[in-house]
Amino acid sequence: MDQINIVIPTLDTYGCEVSVVIVTNGVSANSGTIPVAQSGLTCPPPTGGGGGGGGGGGSINPTQSEIDSFIARGSYVSGGLSFNRNNSYSTTDAIGAGGVTATTNLTKADVIYGQFTRLSGADLGKSLRGEFPAGFPNFNPNVGSCSVYTMQQILQNPFPAITALNLDGGDPLRSVGPNGSQNISRQSNQISGPTYASATNLPNTYISPGSYTVSGPGGSQVGAFSGSFSVVSDFVISQPETAFRVINRSSPLTVSWTGGAPGTVLTIQGQSQTISGTTVGGAGFICIVNTSAGQFTVPASVLSQLPASSSIGAGGFNFVTRGAFIILAPGAGARINAPSGVDIMTLNNFWSWSYTPQYQ
Repeated sequence: MDQINIVIPTLDTYGCEVSVVIVTNGVSANSGTIPVAQSGLTCPPPTGGGGGGGGGGGSINPTQSEIDSFIARGSYVSGGLSFNRNNSYSTTDAIGAGGVTATTNLTKADVIYGQFTRLSGADLGKSLRGEFPAGFPNFNPNVGSCSVYTMQQILQNPFPAITALNLDGGDPLRSVGPNGSQNISRQSNQISGPTYASATNLPNTYISPGSYTVSGPGGSQVGAFSGSFSVVSDFVISQPETAFRVINRSSPLTVSWTGGAPGTVLTIQGQSQTISGTTVGGAGFICIVNTSAGQFTVPASVLSQLPASSSIGAGGFNFVTRGAFIILAPGAGARINAPSGVDIMTLNNFWSWSYTPQYQ
């Protein structure tokens, strides 16, 4: 029985870009992003990580002066490649001789995504300045704290007057790293324009510590480019997956980890959904934590605001509608020289550990 799609909003390393990660059966898919600068924020430069390919350097995200120029021009073009390592634990119910039995499976996958996106429209300034509408959730709480939101809150589009168009950067893009080279191919049948992804048979050991050089041949809308960045030691959750199979909402939950990129922040996120007929409700939370902290405890006061996992009856059996619990950690990344047609070009990596717990 497939798990219902779960939408997890996340922030990048410096809280300067909101992304939406769709999780199905515990597997994280590619993310769509909206660049933002929280009110009064100037995105800081990264500490550590690889440098740009022959220049670029500095902040991964746009500076305030760059943001002002994009708003004045009426458009912003971002390019980026993301090297993702997904560790996904999916728990599903199956009917057996003894009734309904829960089984957990691990999917470990390395994948490289890329895209070049032009944003324009009347809401561009609001997006880049971080001017969210009243009642929209706070996805950027202070480091070391959490915020809670409802499913209804994230169903609204905070910037409806924005047009997003993905651009053609040629085919294929290419990565060369410690474990060899890989093509990042242009995907077909993309409604909003081309995106890029590595082959489905990319070894789940491809992304490892070391330096990576990424290049593109240039296409009809984006010029050729080349740049490099570095990946540090693997980010690993210390607890066994059984620690997140059932989450008690009345008790604090501690998450511990090793590795990751110093000087960055990670997100710990969760969602629990309720279903009434065709209406989906529920709530979620997001916590922002320094990666160097090595652990964080999600307070019971946060978990208790999520509803208990519901169940669906079918054929005399009850199946649990499990939620989501995800730890997403970014690398330090690098901003490289942008190709023609692009304002900001970045390279980075992410580690995700996702679970489909029952919230009790």
